[in-house]
Amino acid sequence: MPSIISPYIPVSPLPYPRIPSIPFPIMLCALLWLAFIGTSLLAAFCVSRYAEKKWNKTAAGAYLLLTGIAAVLLLCFFGVSITAIKGIILFLILLYASHSDIQTREVDDYIPVMLVVTAFIGMELSNIGSMLVGAIAVALPQLLISIIKSEKAIGGADIKLSTACGLLLGFEKGIAGLIFGLLSAVICTLCINKIKNRKTGAIPLIPYLAAGFMAAYFI
Repeated sequence: MPSIISPYIPVSPLPYPRIPSIPFPIMLCALLWLAFIGTSLLAAFCVSRYAEKKWNKTAAGAYLLLTGIAAVLLLCFFGVSITAIKGIILFLILLYASHSDIQTREVDDYIPVMLVVTAFIGMELSNIGSMLVGAIAVALPQLLISIIKSEKAIGGADIKLSTACGLLLGFEKGIAGLIFGLLSAVICTLCINKIKNRKTGAIPLIPYLAAGFMAAYFI
């Protein structure tokens, strides 16, 4: 009885999906972005813990959220650079100063000193003139307002912090930051008074100044 021989049909293995290779420069850039954001969030968490111990109020969520947004914006504008590192240090100092002003209407004297130190990170000698003029131009109008209208004087902490920011940002950005901050304070105060149908008392000015100077940093 003849045997039935099945024909041999070679079966080729199924092709494995090819994983696209990521170019090394892109991978390195992604790792640097992650490292920058991670380090910024870690620093923000440490600052929030310090603030929590000082005022017995938890604000870690706000610190982490705002710092994460600031870190991404700095990377989009400046990439992984000294400018971005300087910007995130500036942001964290201003964030803590704003928190302090909201809680106690006071800011420790070491905050402006930290801003002055930050001003010299990556500084070029050619920028010293603009930095000094920026500090004077920001401080002078506030001092005049304090002298002329002593009953509505700008606080000493506000003047010291904004002067340090003027030094860090230079003349044009320093003036722009001061204008942004004061305008935002006036507009927000008017809106709050309109909504609540009453006049507010003294307001914490540093959060508005911080927002203005930080916005000027991106110009």
